[in-house]
Amino acid sequence: LGPQTVVHERHDDIVLEISINEYTPKHVDVSYTYSRPARENDPLHKPDRAIPGATDIPEEFYRELEDLKDLHQPFNTVFDAARVRRDRILHWLMRSTLGRAAEVDRLVKKGVLLVGDAVHAMPILGGEGANNAMKDGVDLARHIVENGTGSLQEFADSRYQSWKSGVEESEKILAEMHGQTKASL
Repeated sequence: LGPQTVVHERHDDIVLEISINEYTPKHVDVSYTYSRPARENDPLHKPDRAIPGATDIPEEFYRELEDLKDLHQPFNTVFDAARVRRDRILHWLMRSTLGRAAEVDRLVKKGVLLVGDAVHAMPILGGEGANNAMKDGVDLARHIVENGTGSLQEFADSRYQSWKSGVEESEKILAEMHGQTKASL
């Protein structure tokens, strides 16, 4: 792997990602992601499932892993279906959302300012969601220190186009990662 902490491999529209979280001479802790767009009559795409259902992994997922051929190291080890069955895994649905400008304005008038994923959620692959959420918090704190809380509408107005652009760019990157021209989120 070399000095990288994240490696990717793509097979058709499937993106495999391995992240090294911690490394010691005796232990390596990794997390991994299997990502692909939703398909017609897709047993893995369950947009209406309850949050606790994230731990219910359909058998079709393991069959898809078994169908992956010619994976290179470390992907053939990490994405081995038998090994993955023993891991604690979560079934995430990657989505992007952007609050409507009118709704953001309505809430600000009531003293509620949405930031981070509450107003602009982005997929975990290809997106900058967590970074942008933290930036929102830092920028909001700076804005309050400099201007007080009476100008939250000004802050929301100044950030909205950036939020919109971020969501659009995140969707574009995700679609490109999966070899598509349009993301299927």
